[in-house]
Amino acid sequence: MVRRPSRRPGHLRELGTPGGLHRRDRHRRGTGQLRGDRGPAAETGHGKRGAWLCGVCLGATTMSLHHKLCHILGGTFDLPHAETHTVLPPYVAAFNLPAAPAAGQALSRALAADDVPGHLARTSVELGAPRCLADIGLTPDDVDEVIVQAVDRPYANPRPVTSDALRFLLTAALNGALAP
Repeated sequence: MVRRPSRRPGHLRELGTPGGLHRRDRHRRGTGQLRGDRGPAAETGHGKRGAWLCGVCLGATTMSLHHKLCHILGGTFDLPHAETHTVLPPYVAAFNLPAAPAAGQALSRALAADDVPGHLARTSVELGAPRCLADIGLTPDDVDEVIVQAVDRPYANPRPVTSDALRFLLTAALNGALAP
């Protein structure tokens, strides 16, 4: 069997370029298909390709606060995996983007949105995702345990993770503060 060379390195190099922004834009355009919007047949693959490129990004970096919180919420409170990973991004983005301005600018361009966390929250709700952690089973009494676990075993993150900051983030996510 002849093995083809991996295309991954080329795609990773592209992600930070204007062409890479165009490819990430495929994910944004593909969400219209998920909502049932009619569009050119060529756009039906944009969501799949965009999701694949998002996976490539995840495979090329260190997981940070979002990933850590999802593991705690799923492992400790048995919250559903996909829904947990869908609710948290707007809140973690709101927390981390001030410490990562270049990432914020790239996301703003790729999503064609000035308010990245708000855009993520609105898009999730438009696609039928849960609005908040309370919708999937987390209670206010659970927040302290999440904080203890997240602070006890720190993860790489662009911004320092403190108990107070986590309480603010988790309370906002619990109540759906960014969701319409």
